[in-house]
Amino acid sequence: GGGRLAGMVLDAVAHEHDLRHALNRPGARRGRGVELSMDFERIILSGDLKRRGVGSVTVRSADGEWSAGTDEPIVTLDLTADEHGTWELFRLLGSRRSERQVAGYAWTGSWRGLADGLFHMPLPTVDIDE
Repeated sequence: GGGRLAGMVLDAVAHEHDLRHALNRPGARRGRGVELSMDFERIILSGDLKRRGVGSVTVRSADGEWSAGTDEPIVTLDLTADEHGTWELFRLLGSRRSERQVAGYAWTGSWRGLADGLFHMPLPTVDIDE
């Protein structure tokens, strides 16, 4: 579900990985924190896409498939080639990838039409390679 605690978990996990990146200490990419954060991320993303009336997105990863939004799917993102696809999606939705990196994902359809719903903060101007 959602709520204040879910948002706090998402924020803590996002910043944990920011610190891991800064210290060059990757890890915990398949942890329960990422899983819980993605559950809440889907709720946030679905609400944002619905409010903007821009359609929905379907994402495929090694962990399965999920959709966000309520209208007709207009883009699909395939992260099945990445062993940490769910974590990569978590970082993408957390605005931890540059526009160049976002454009390099395996999209079907144009992600730019959903950008206002996909990202809660401006994208970094430089690549973040974790």
